Amino acid sequence: MLWAAVFPAMLSAADEATFEIYVRSKVEQPMKGMAREHGRIYGIIAMSQIVNAEEKLIKPMNETELLRQLHQVMLHRGFHEAPKGTKPDILLTVLYGRSWMRNPYLEDDLVQDINEDLQSAAIAGLPTHYMNQTEAGHEEKLQRAQKEKLIIDITAWRFPTNPSEKRRQLWHTTISTDDPDHQDLNRLSEKMLIAGSTYFDRKTDKPEVSISSEFPEGRVLMGTPTVIEPAEERK
Repeated sequence: MLWAAVFPAMLSAADEATFEIYVRSKVEQPMKGMAREHGRIYGIIAMSQIVNAEEKLIKPMNETELLRQLHQVMLHRGFHEAPKGTKPDILLTVLYGRSWMRNPYLEDDLVQDINEDLQSAAIAGLPTHYMNQTEAGHEEKLQRAQKEKLIIDITAWRFPTNPSEKRRQLWHTTISTDDPDHQDLNRLSEKMLIAGSTYFDRKTDKPEVSISSEFPEGRVLMGTPTVIEPAEERK
């Protein structure tokens, strides 16, 4: 006879020891003079879920916990939240959820449909990425970047000096990972923020940086073992 344990929740094939975190970051507003950064005093003015996602997250996002995690990684990177009644150097907007993103390996071959700071794209015309096919792993990266992602998107804006001033984007960091059909963003958000915070106010030197991280510790509840008869005995 064969013994089998009943598990209340089945683990998907994506539940392995590690997962990949992808980071894209750019600096939009050049720094002046000898300044190396755009300021370290911040305020968070908006946090919302991506509205163009065709599918929902497998679990609703705990925004309070996501906000706590963001404050924690900002402090670790030397950023400080502006005290009440004071003016910050930068204002942050945060988007999270699941969506398709522009493929950075097809930069010249896209028709882009922009929703705030997140983009969905379709290939159009003759792809110039063939010029890069000799690079190791290029095709794998290209195919992976075409898939839907779990996303945390953080944009820093210059604090306006007057109400009529045009908004100025200073830097923009997008953090993503695979398999939104099976992965819970609540479980992965802290690891994603830690990885992505390295590039706050700093551009990546590649279209996308990949960082391996261990899955957060979890627990598996085992049910009562049941007996499964061999196939020949069940006939």
